[in-house]
Amino acid sequence: MLNKIIQFKNFIIYQVLKRKTKGVRIVLYKFSEKKQLNFLLVKHRYNNFWTFPGGAIKKHESIAEAGQRELLEETGYDAKGMWGFGKYKNFSNGKRDYVYLLISDEFKKSDRKQSLIDLIEIEKTRWFTVNKLPKLSESTSRRIKEVESCLKSSIKPKQSDMLLW
Repeated sequence: MLNKIIQFKNFIIYQVLKRKTKGVRIVLYKFSEKKQLNFLLVKHRYNNFWTFPGGAIKKHESIAEAGQRELLEETGYDAKGMWGFGKYKNFSNGKRDYVYLLISDEFKKSDRKQSLIDLIEIEKTRWFTVNKLPKLSESTSRRIKEVESCLKSSIKPKQSDMLLW
């Protein structure tokens, strides 16, 4: 019984002291000449799943700034006209993670010198047709379905509706 009380006390302390983390993921999409939807995905060296590029939002960095930085670091792309697609929470296993999803179809390969792809973290970067996706994380699979559904309904906010948080 005492052991259960100690475990519960430690769990409560962990929950109170654990800091909230904020991250960003970036969805770049394009339509092929055959009008097939394509997404840019990255494969990190530390897992077997493909995901959208992204990472942590640094202290004193806006969501948009973090999105631009992470996109450039992980893929070598610059995007403009990014808009907020959603804010997601992950409280599984005691986590307190918040992830902001940004989306854009306006991008180009960067010519900036600091656009070195983070080769330590990223194993591969590749465009995939929505019909031929690789092994995805569960959250990436859900986000792709949500984005695809939104794009099929032709919902895209005007520039004035962009969420820059």
